[in-house]
Amino acid sequence: MKKSTSAKGFVNSLVVNGQTLEQKAKQIVTTINGQEVSLNCTYIADIELDEAYTSNFSVTHQDKVIEVHYTKVGNRVSASIYINDKLAFSSISVQAVFTVLNAAYGISKSSLNNLYVKSNGTRKQESKSVSKVTVESNFEF
Repeated sequence: MKKSTSAKGFVNSLVVNGQTLEQKAKQIVTTINGQEVSLNCTYIADIELDEAYTSNFSVTHQDKVIEVHYTKVGNRVSASIYINDKLAFSSISVQAVFTVLNAAYGISKSSLNNLYVKSNGTRKQESKSVSKVTVESNFEF
């Protein structure tokens, strides 16, 4: 299952603040708008990319066009963030994407999560529960 609406896509290398890092890390600590943030990294091996689910979502904030492209293999999701067509971050978790965009632009994590859930055909939707159900039948076991 592959889905892509752009020439851009997920980049399978660690990129932080637009700089490609040669070493891999489980977590990156960086400063965004004077705020120190910890970002979890997620890696997907090149050999896994052919079978991976890929998707993306975008948001416009002030004069910035922000695109998030992500790849999912099993329970691992790794994402790339493009800001005005420039790769800013890659090989980070989706929660790290939310952290970056919240710290940089004040975009709420819940609104970003809603965009992510809508863009992700593999994501399990929470079922809506109701407080009371009446069943019109008799117990006959």
